[in-house]
Amino acid sequence: PVEQGQLLFEVASLEEYRLSLMVDEADIGWVQIGKEGNLRLRSLPNQSFPFLITAITPVSESGEGANLFRVEASLEELPTSFRPGMRGFAKIEVEPRSIGWIWSRSFVNWLRIQSWKYGF
Repeated sequence: PVEQGQLLFEVASLEEYRLSLMVDEADIGWVQIGKEGNLRLRSLPNQSFPFLITAITPVSESGEGANLFRVEASLEELPTSFRPGMRGFAKIEVEPRSIGWIWSRSFVNWLRIQSWKYGF
């Protein structure tokens, strides 16, 4: 049974899409408006779609065991195979770093927090 005023369904436009990327708070400092990246969808794993970061929200959301920031992006070209609600993985291009820095970054950040916590 359906009651008056109850949402039955929503119609989504197939002519434009908004990408919402969820970025961990530890990595949000590297994301900037205007950066480029690539999107891979679970339903289309053999294709990569370029995008451009258009907005970063200043509010974090709790999810997947971490605090995540919503980052908005736009596609450079709109494939006809896209449908609303598709999910996937995105990689945002940032400045190159050494392998040592990449591997040790999490540990160094943890050490900083512990030293602040215990007043070193």
